[in-house]
Amino acid sequence: QPVFANGQQRGYRVYPGRNRQQFSQLGLMPGDLVTAINGTPLDDPARGMEILQSINSAAQVTVTVERNGQSTQVSINSALVAAEAAAGSLSEVISVSEAPEPSEDPDPAE
Repeated sequence: QPVFANGQQRGYRVYPGRNRQQFSQLGLMPGDLVTAINGTPLDDPARGMEILQSINSAAQVTVTVERNGQSTQVSINSALVAAEAAAGSLSEVISVSEAPEPSEDPDPAE
């Protein structure tokens, strides 16, 4: 789900779907704020969707997440994710429908 601060998008908050084990195998934790993919900030909704669609062609994706106030890099093997999705085992790893309503994160600079 998109997260905004002061009217500016900061990234996307992610939560697991029904398969929490696969979600954690990706290196993600419930509530992580994904702020960039391959170094490109997810601060524009249109560009964010383009980036998310373009990662399908990459073998490895580096995701920047904000977790507990700290920024960290998570490497995801896109080829493995695609193979699992094709096998039907990844379809419920990340579910937006189970996520809370969009939030307004406080701006730490204030």
